[in-house]
Amino acid sequence: MLKDVLTHPIRDELHKMESIISQSLGQESYGHIAEMMAYLTKSRGKRIRPILLLFSFKALMDGEKVPSIEAVNRQAVTLAAAIELIHMASLVHDDIIDHADTRHERASFHHKFGTEIGMTMGVFLYAKSLSLIAQVGHPSVLKVISDAVEDLCRGEITQLTHRTEPSFELDDYLRILKEKTGVLFAASCQCGAILAGASKPIQDALYHYGESLGIVFQIADDFMDVMGDQETLGKATGQDFEQGEITLPILYLIEGLYGEDRDDVIAKVCSKRPEHLAELKERIINSDVPDKSKALAKEYLNKAKLSLKDLPQTKFKKSLYSFVDFVEKRTFG
Repeated sequence: MLKDVLTHPIRDELHKMESIISQSLGQESYGHIAEMMAYLTKSRGKRIRPILLLFSFKALMDGEKVPSIEAVNRQAVTLAAAIELIHMASLVHDDIIDHADTRHERASFHHKFGTEIGMTMGVFLYAKSLSLIAQVGHPSVLKVISDAVEDLCRGEITQLTHRTEPSFELDDYLRILKEKTGVLFAASCQCGAILAGASKPIQDALYHYGESLGIVFQIADDFMDVMGDQETLGKATGQDFEQGEITLPILYLIEGLYGEDRDDVIAKVCSKRPEHLAELKERIINSDVPDKSKALAKEYLNKAKLSLKDLPQTKFKKSLYSFVDFVEKRTFG
């Protein structure tokens, strides 16, 4: 989980959310399934999407608009748990697609239990999430989340069909980032605003805030996959390259080359060989790619901050700004 200093204002809500996740995954009495659910429960991530939902909700919560504050608080915590389960499901499926053997320094779910079980478990987690969303009982929230999952799947399919395409361009890449990562960040923030009874313009502002942060998160992960280390990334590096995916560092490197140099880099990307990744990494280090990648991330960080300008001045608005600072530090070190 993120540093306590950042999440302290929602500490109680996060504890309740963890209890809901544990209860949801711990309901299974069948031995093998119970073991698998326990394994998932121990594989805790940063809980970024629930944190964003709760910050957004708290930043806009108005007791005059929402009379039953305690009941709506429960809804927000339950929905935060549901969105985390969706994220967990997407990770189980992503690791299968990417043939990833590790996740958070542990064996990935499908590597431990098998691919067929991994595919089924991902669907199982989506079903668990739907059950929690039904408890919230808010049609607008259901629409936002269902649209987000649809976009998430669309982004994954688009990325798979674009693998090793030399014609792949920055706009294609950014569209995939919005759909694969940005939408669930965005939906989390928008759902928090909906539960707080916020106006549509404020809902939209928080949607764009979350989307921008999600894009930066994925830019950072893609950059670290090529340039970083396993400890920082939380999984083996070079996985995108081995799958033939053209992510931002490679994309920028190709854009800056012409003729034989460009053809040589494309051929190395298509080869998917680890020794070629080492060569490309060296070329990236000695180019303007790191600066261009940071500049693009900074552009979206600024967009995130601008999205908050019309929110009421509360301590939780400050928390949303602080989250941007956290993402910036994570991205640039």
